[in-house]
Parts: sequence; structure tokens; C-alpha cells
Amino acid sequence: MKRILLLILILILTLTGCAVNSNPDLECVADTISYEKNPKFYFDTDLPAEAVLTSVCDDGCCALFRYGECEIYQEIIPAKDVESGFVAVTGQNMEQLAPLKVSSFPYDEYRFAWTAAGEGGTYSCSGKIYFDGEYCYALTVRCPEALKKSYETVFLELFAEASLEAV
Repeated sequence: MKRILLLILILILTLTGCAVNSNPDLECVADTISYEKNPKFYFDTDLPAEAVLTSVCDDGCCALFRYGECEIYQEIIPAKDVESGFVAVTGQNMEQLAPLKVSSFPYDEYRFAWTAAGEGGTYSCSGKIYFDGEYCYALTVRCPEALKKSYETVFLELFAEASLEAV
């Protein structure tokens, strides 16, 4: 029994010499992870049955529909404020367009109209924009000025029914 105790005592004394007395160098990896923010909403729109999808952006944030002689755009644009969204969509600022601000859920809605010159003559344009603090959600319609009256009812219904839906 004395031999076993002596052996244990020797092992205890010799094994403590293997202990590390200094702090080991710690390796830390500090990568910054950037999360790309995605839009929180999409447009829920009842397009006319005859409207045909003609193009979609690679990121899926814009779509162009053709309805007769008219074009319907749905766009989601990263924007720092609603003013930059107006400039991106129309090429004009809010002061020039004098939009009508309508309180709606989940964000205020801005309705506006303008005219634009194109290869086919003058176009009558109208639209609505929502801004959630990071993105502008825009629905715009463009048609030749001469055809404005014939499409007016269809587009008024389109704007009245279009709303934002959570992703």
C-alpha cells in the first residue's frame, strides 16, 4: 500500500510540471457580417386581364407590363428618403410634382401625375409611391396623351386597389 501511495505522490508531483503557467495566445477571427436588407413588402395589384408581362429585372424588384398602348411599371427602389424615390421614378422632385399625400396602412401613400415627352409624342403618366424608410415602392402608368381618357377608368381602379403586402 505504501508503494501505491508513493507512486501516486510521485505522479502528482511530476504531472504538475506539465501545467501551462502562462496564458495561451488566443486566436480571434473578427469578420464583419453584412446583412443585405431586402424589401419588406411587395405590391398586391389586380392588373387588367389583358396586361402582359414584358420584362422583369434580374433582382425581381421591377416589372414592366404592356396593356394596349400603355405601360404599367412596378418598382421597388432603395432610397434614403421619399424625395430620392420620386427622382428615381419620375426624374422630377416632389416640389415639381406636388403629390397628394394619403394616409394609409402601413405607410403613407403619395399619388402624383406628370407628362413626359417620348419618341411617340407626349405621354400622360400617373403613379403612387409608398416609402418604408429604406425602399420606395412605386406603381406607375404611362400612356399616350391622346388615349388618356379611354384608359382613365381602368387605371383609377388599378391605383385604388393596389396595396402593399408583407413579404
